[in-house]
Amino acid sequence: MKHLLILFFATFFPVLVIAQAIETVPAFPTESDDITIIFNAEEEESQNFVGFSGDVYAHTGVIISEEDKNSGAWSYVKTEWGENTEDTKLTRTGNSTWELQINNVREYYDIPESVEKVYQLTFVFRSADTNTQTSPDLFVDLFDGEIQVRFSNPPVQGENPYFAELNSSVEF
Repeated sequence: MKHLLILFFATFFPVLVIAQAIETVPAFPTESDDITIIFNAEEEESQNFVGFSGDVYAHTGVIISEEDKNSGAWSYVKTEWGENTEDTKLTRTGNSTWELQINNVREYYDIPESVEKVYQLTFVFRSADTNTQTSPDLFVDLFDGEIQVRFSNPPVQGENPYFAELNSSVEF
């Protein structure tokens, strides 16, 4: 059994996560998917939007090179900072949760066909007056449609492995 688990993790280890400020539907979005971005302020580092009652907008762009993943090298930014549009306005779904619908990544960000691949969507969520914002930048990986596995239990920080106590049970 132990060997099976090791083989399983070695094969399907691309992502281990806990609750995050951004979740997506589908869980492993591709460029061609209709994507729902779910922003949960209670999971965001600054917690600036917990209980926030105003409008929330996305300042958003994309990462188009693998070397620039998780960086500030945004491309095809949707709007100027502080520009409030219906396309970038999030819909409140709870006390500290909002959603943004992106129906076609290339159309939404006006990405030309000459760009081979979009690696990530990038976000800073902000208030209409820009006085409140998330920190730091938030990223959503786009996938190629290959088999992916994500574990949410047990909780794991970032991509660090989970270490269980000797002789303990771990629920997946």
